[in-house]
Amino acid sequence: MSATPPLTVKRKMQFIGFLVTISVLIALLLGELYIRWNVEYLTPEILRDKSLQYEPALFSRHFIKQRSTTIRFTSSQPFEYRINALGYRGPDFLPDKPEGTLRILIYGGSQVFNGGGNRDNDWPRQIERAVRASGYPNVEVINAGIPGLASFDSVGRLFSEGHQFHPDIVVLCNGWNDIKYFHLKTNLFRHYKPKKASDSDHVRYNYVNGLDRFLSEHSQLYVQLRDRFVFWWFGITAEGVINQVDGSNPPDKEIPPYSLQQSALNQYRLNIETFVDLANNIGAVPVLVKQARLAHPDNSEAEKKRISYTFLGPDPTNLLPEMLPKIFGKIDEIITSVADRKGALVLDPSQKMSGKGDYFSDHIHFSAQGTAEMARILSAGLLPVVERLSFSGQNEAVTGEMDK
Repeated sequence: MSATPPLTVKRKMQFIGFLVTISVLIALLLGELYIRWNVEYLTPEILRDKSLQYEPALFSRHFIKQRSTTIRFTSSQPFEYRINALGYRGPDFLPDKPEGTLRILIYGGSQVFNGGGNRDNDWPRQIERAVRASGYPNVEVINAGIPGLASFDSVGRLFSEGHQFHPDIVVLCNGWNDIKYFHLKTNLFRHYKPKKASDSDHVRYNYVNGLDRFLSEHSQLYVQLRDRFVFWWFGITAEGVINQVDGSNPPDKEIPPYSLQQSALNQYRLNIETFVDLANNIGAVPVLVKQARLAHPDNSEAEKKRISYTFLGPDPTNLLPEMLPKIFGKIDEIITSVADRKGALVLDPSQKMSGKGDYFSDHIHFSAQGTAEMARILSAGLLPVVERLSFSGQNEAVTGEMDK
């Protein structure tokens, strides 16, 4: 029987390498099995099919593609929601309002869309349930919010499509996305362009090469790691990709400090006035909402870190945290003055919600608690209008019967 040969340094390193390789392979195998057991099967193609897809629009920068689908977001806290056949969040509805229905359209950006409101718990849907529970089962609330849209987009959508749904009440909740152009010295016409056909050509939803396709189709661990890397690498957030420079300044020139432009504030005022006029022109009650936000003079340092100033201009470092609450204050003043002059109803969830960190997942988007509070405040504010319109409708019906 021969003796075991002594281990040389080379053999020791080979043995250690073997152990490390086996350990890594076992860890990868366990990770793969765990993900396949606990996480929905995904590939970039499946992600594309189950994600929001946008199309360019004439009267707003973009709209959600018209297709019935369920959107599932799995890269952070999982949630899902439904897009109906008309391209709106929520259940299907008839373009021609059914007789006896009291219809409410709520316009705005991602705060209205309320992607964090899981399934049918977005705050417009919660408003519908609350008002119906108050004795008005004929009320229908349509979530007309689309991520990224500002007040001028909402005006365009009401003008070009929303009026065809014959709403009785139209609600506008826009602010944050408008602040993003308040530093511009160019006007809207010269600056903004329709969004490209969709985000479906992004690397998150498409294979880079054959190896990427092979790994994506055979390893769910790879897909999960790939998705997280793409989010980190491209700076994808709840509002899309963070752009440090907005294109208004050539890359070889110094970017000026953030400066609030009066012309931009004038444009915002005109947007709000036009929305109210459109509502009145189609016989709907206009309702303006002062947007609730995390930004507040009493923010703690931790809360200030949750506010994404990177969306607000070409050089957000020049936008002091103290400026943002003041800019929101100017927006609120414009809403109040327009409503007073034109007779619109103002609802102010900002008064009770702004600056309270528990209500927000970041600078503008609601947590589950904030979603519920927003629904509670607005349903209470809309209920008197619903009562008045319902009573008026009943009187008209009675009068019609008597005339016969």
